[in-house]
Amino acid sequence: RLHPALLDRARAGKRVVRLKAGDPLVFGRGGEEAEELRAAGLDYEIVPGVSSALGAAAYAGIPLTHRAVASSVTLTTGHAGLAGAIPDGTLVLFMAGKKLAENLQRLVDGGRDAATPAAWIAAATTGRQRVIVGTVADLAARVDAARKDAARNDAARNDVARNDAAGHGGRGDDDAPALVFVGEVVALRERISWIESRPLFGRRIVVGRARPGRSQIAARLSALGADVVEMPDVGVAPPSSWQPLDRALVELSAFTAVVFASAEAVTHAVARLAALRLDVRSLPPIPLVAVGTPAGEALRARGLVPAVETAGACADALRAHDALCRGRLLVVGDDGGRPQLAAELRSLGAVVEFAAAYRHTLRWLPVRGGHVDLVIAPSSSAALHLGDGPHGAALRPRPWLVMGPVSEAAAQKVGVTNIVRAEHDDVDAVVARAGELLR
Repeated sequence: RLHPALLDRARAGKRVVRLKAGDPLVFGRGGEEAEELRAAGLDYEIVPGVSSALGAAAYAGIPLTHRAVASSVTLTTGHAGLAGAIPDGTLVLFMAGKKLAENLQRLVDGGRDAATPAAWIAAATTGRQRVIVGTVADLAARVDAARKDAARNDAARNDVARNDAAGHGGRGDDDAPALVFVGEVVALRERISWIESRPLFGRRIVVGRARPGRSQIAARLSALGADVVEMPDVGVAPPSSWQPLDRALVELSAFTAVVFASAEAVTHAVARLAALRLDVRSLPPIPLVAVGTPAGEALRARGLVPAVETAGACADALRAHDALCRGRLLVVGDDGGRPQLAAELRSLGAVVEFAAAYRHTLRWLPVRGGHVDLVIAPSSSAALHLGDGPHGAALRPRPWLVMGPVSEAAAQKVGVTNIVRAEHDDVDAVVARAGELLR
């Protein structure tokens, strides 16, 4: 049944989102919940998703139907859906993993040939995806053997999985949701599997975060097949005081240029103009400097054209625009002050005044189980977060890849000894070096 709190909020006129894995109407009890909402007189909308059966099959390279071998698909549950005659075609068993041998024997008892190809798929569509292929007769034994091998390997590692299981509610790969596929289509996997061929498939990488939004590094590594964990989850909240930013916005004409340290700095500074009853069109015509492409895009989205858009906050990126990065500069960023950026600007001859437009909040989520192959710290703040955070004891002994000397110094400060620095301080260099280290 729906939690009473959800119904209470809906009755209060709030918009409530009920998130479900896969498709809400495929073994998700979405239909039962819709009936309950209708009985309560509440309006609702059902947004279809992708059933795990479809997603897992696609990522495992197993077509559910194939003109030559299967023209039908049956989706059922292992514990309740195997009574009576077993249908022909492809059979997908949900919730069948815990009693796999028993469920497969039921198929044989119902008329399926014990030699029929079968596959067990866990953690489907992720970089941790595991596919074990056999037959109805031997699949359970193969899965059991693979689990024992994995347990022996994990026992020899000091990894995040055990650290989390002890104190943070982590879940190992053996507990990951699994589906069982039975039918001649399983044999086609040998020819059409694809994700396992990606260069970093099966590699687990932790990418440190010091700002909100999606990490370009994480996205690039995921596209190469890696299982990427971003931590911590970074949020945005108002600064402890608006006074420094308000004063600076009122006195903008006193500055040589305004440097926006991030896209969030642009968003919150422009919003603050409205709170001060200032019109962005009436601002003095001083140059705007965007540190990084996201900041530049945020300015343009608000009708503001950056005079300079640097590739990052490192010395080389700023030095290319040193003529503008001098004088009295207003740097707008988070309440951490961006000390590295300020130091680089001062080294170019600038007088830096800082104003916080927001502050970061950190949230540490339980980490799903798995050995960590590489930790990436793209900034000094990210290195400090990872090394000093709740998962630091498990992460510090792993190999670390850092971006720049300041990040390297921060990693050393928290006790990391196995450190490699990327050749250049940019995303391309970090991704390329990660590939070299893990292939």
